[in-house]
Amino acid sequence: MYHLLTFVSILYAVSLTAAAKYPSNLQRCHYGDTSCLTTVINSYVRALKDGSRDINMVPLDPLHVDEVDIIQSSKSPVNINLNFKDVLFHGLSNLNVKQVVGFEKDPTTSKFEIYANVDQLSLIAKYKVKGNVIILPVVGSGPANLTFENVDFIIKFIPKVEIKKGKQYLQFSDVKLDFTTTRLYMQFDNLFNGRDKALSDGTNAFLNENWSDILTELKPVLRKAIGNIINGVVGPLFAKFPYETLFLKQKHAIDHNQDCVRKKMLSALCSLVLLHLFHLCSPVFGTAYPASLPQCKPGDTECLRTVMNEIIRTQAAGHEGLALKAFDPLKLDKFSIVQSDKSPVNIRLNLRNITVTGIKDIVVSKVVGFNEDPKTTKLEVTGKTKRLVFVGKYTLNGQVLILPIAGNGLANLTFENVNIHIKVFPKVEIRDGKEYAIIGKDTVKCKFTTSKFIPYFSNLFNNEEISKTMNMFLQQNSDEIFREVKVSVEKEVGDVVRSLVAGPFDKFPYRNLFLP
Repeated sequence: MYHLLTFVSILYAVSLTAAAKYPSNLQRCHYGDTSCLTTVINSYVRALKDGSRDINMVPLDPLHVDEVDIIQSSKSPVNINLNFKDVLFHGLSNLNVKQVVGFEKDPTTSKFEIYANVDQLSLIAKYKVKGNVIILPVVGSGPANLTFENVDFIIKFIPKVEIKKGKQYLQFSDVKLDFTTTRLYMQFDNLFNGRDKALSDGTNAFLNENWSDILTELKPVLRKAIGNIINGVVGPLFAKFPYETLFLKQKHAIDHNQDCVRKKMLSALCSLVLLHLFHLCSPVFGTAYPASLPQCKPGDTECLRTVMNEIIRTQAAGHEGLALKAFDPLKLDKFSIVQSDKSPVNIRLNLRNITVTGIKDIVVSKVVGFNEDPKTTKLEVTGKTKRLVFVGKYTLNGQVLILPIAGNGLANLTFENVNIHIKVFPKVEIRDGKEYAIIGKDTVKCKFTTSKFIPYFSNLFNNEEISKTMNMFLQQNSDEIFREVKVSVEKEVGDVVRSLVAGPFDKFPYRNLFLP
């Protein structure tokens, strides 16, 4: 397991013939400055998600691992041999480091600990499984998706110091890892090798209903597997650079303390001056656009397309200065599909406490308008993504084609290969002499297509066997069902888009969204 990552780590270590110099454009910290290290590690996770050859960092999101094995003892209630190949971990770029411990000057005695969390982490892979889960025999192979929500990690690195040409290089003999999650969703396609789809659907439903017990049994193996993966990711970085070059040179303690006092006093003085200037100038100029984010000239649609893709890719956790809320995962209170009684799909579907994933993978392909005058310009955006997933609690009643349907429980609505076209029709408001493009109710129109709609509802008719059969019927007729509910879906997705873009347009004068 992890042969490629281990080989890469060894290769970097062996091929190192001289002490490499740490890139000057990457921020470093003093030994033991855990506050600085917390900030810097978070910035690395986001800025270097695509990897960096300069520091031997592999791409983090998605993180590719050749193979992962989960082998449980025959004495365990979850007695399985589960093999994953071509594994992709999605979500690591949203990892948020909360605390760092150690990283002191002497690596032989220092602690190396990281405490972090992530809202959602998904494992996408090809699987092969055989064994028993609690009372249920399981066998099959095909695509798999394991999604963990609200994951808290405790990572403790066990150091091993190597001396090369008189320099200390840090490696890790082991990584002790623990984690908790509030929910694990599992989907194994083609269970029982496709011989009985109803049984396959029922088994997936059983796995998800018993996720907590299953995870408890698998956790020791998962902790070891994830720990080895983390070691494979960070090992090459530490193998390339002498330990001391990873940190800033230490200043004399007194000089350092005096420097800190001067910086704090200067920072406080600057903050007061800037705050005063802001209050004086904000009525005249409106709120200033965050300087850290790229901007374009009005109507430069190619530049706007690039910037939109950059924001979607890097700001999934939200951006307070932009008034942009977190959008992947996106939390929604409700999502409703209400159809006329004249429709073949005559239903009332209400989802609540919804989590939407896949927005950060949207790629904007075309932008139209965004010219200087908000009263006359078009505001249109076209994009696509491989998958959008809505998971939430549902209530449902009505009729689908020829069958009645009713139930309440957990729903998963998955849309694959999505194309979306958005038109915004803002209302212009004047505030302090500045024009604001307000995105209000019914100002966003959306066109939405998908190559495959996969609905799943647990507990239909409060009967497990009927629920399995009904879900199979829904998925077999999903194309016709989606055609009937498409208008309702487009309206709801339009409201989702409005909730995301309304903040920046409401906060900034329209002209401030662009370069002069």
